[in-house]
Amino acid sequence: MDKHPWEIVYDKKQFSINTFNPSIIVKSNKNLFHSEYKILDIGCGNGRNSIYIANLGCKVDAFDAADICWYEKLTPRLKEKINFTKTEISNFKWKNNYYNGVIITRVIQYLNPDEVKLIFANISGSLIDNGFLMISYAVKGQMQKHKEIKVPKFSHSIKFINDSLKKYFTKVSVFKGSSISVHTNLKGNIKSYGIIAFKSGL
Repeated sequence: MDKHPWEIVYDKKQFSINTFNPSIIVKSNKNLFHSEYKILDIGCGNGRNSIYIANLGCKVDAFDAADICWYEKLTPRLKEKINFTKTEISNFKWKNNYYNGVIITRVIQYLNPDEVKLIFANISGSLIDNGFLMISYAVKGQMQKHKEIKVPKFSHSIKFINDSLKKYFTKVSVFKGSSISVHTNLKGNIKSYGIIAFKSGL
């Protein structure tokens, strides 16, 4: 069975996640993650956000196209809080009206425009009324510069993302700059955003 492009990237050590710190947007808004909330972590990577959120008391479903063996190292307590599945976004089995919150950090830039629109629709359908979506993504910089990494890369304008979100979410807040949108402050020409959107309960 052929490996997913991201698994090849990790195997060749072309890219690695060198921190277990949560994304800054997640940590800065930890008040949204109430105990026993059901959270979905899309493109969870090494599980850093899932682990952080589970330690806040939430129950987390997490998935990624690549399995980099983080889940098997968790304590039994965390395994009770986190459910990890290796699957691509296109194959994920969405639960309707189920989650209190969904996070998708550093993933949007690897989806084409049609995939972005579709995933926002699926996320909206999976959230309960007044549930939230938390996003971080880069428009340019970082991975876009690495031609040797053979994964799709897209530069979505914040206008496109904002307009796409407003079809499904009533309140959309945008935060500009790497200090909010990633897991650590970055230097250089990095154009990135953090976004929090809420699904209307009306």
